Amino acid sequence: MMPIVFAGALLGAWVGYRLATRSAQANGARSRGLSVFAAAIGGGIIGAGAMGLMAGARGGSVTWSESVQQVTTQAELDAVVEAAGSEPVLVDFYATWCPPCKAMAPHVDALAESGKVRVASVDTDKATALAEAFGVTSLPTLVVLEGGEEVRRELGYHDIKELHAFATGE
Repeated sequence: MMPIVFAGALLGAWVGYRLATRSAQANGARSRGLSVFAAAIGGGIIGAGAMGLMAGARGGSVTWSESVQQVTTQAELDAVVEAAGSEPVLVDFYATWCPPCKAMAPHVDALAESGKVRVASVDTDKATALAEAFGVTSLPTLVVLEGGEEVRRELGYHDIKELHAFATGE
């Protein structure tokens, strides 16, 4: 992870330097040494932090209870919807490398455990055809199906209260 953080620091420093230099030139400043140096240092710190977060988020897995049904094909999803009957089905499109997906996973799991809605989980790296069929372009993507038809869609992280309201329509 250290080389990634170092690369982020260098990239951030270079971006900070370039932005400060252009700003100073646009404003006609003659002496820009300290401001350019400060911008380069700030950019380096930000770049290192961002790359460190991204490197730390890679790998690992998202763990689910038995209440969350892992699906990889349309046929498996159809079986979950059929078993749900009139009950809504929340389909959670996620990836193991996605930090918001990892952060939201315990909330999705708790919702499934509550029994108020069925939850089908789709790892987009393993079920690319299913993700493409649903037009997933951002993670996490949440889709509520009722009777096999999509009734609601949300993108991004949601806390437990927002997730419950979205999934149940309340």
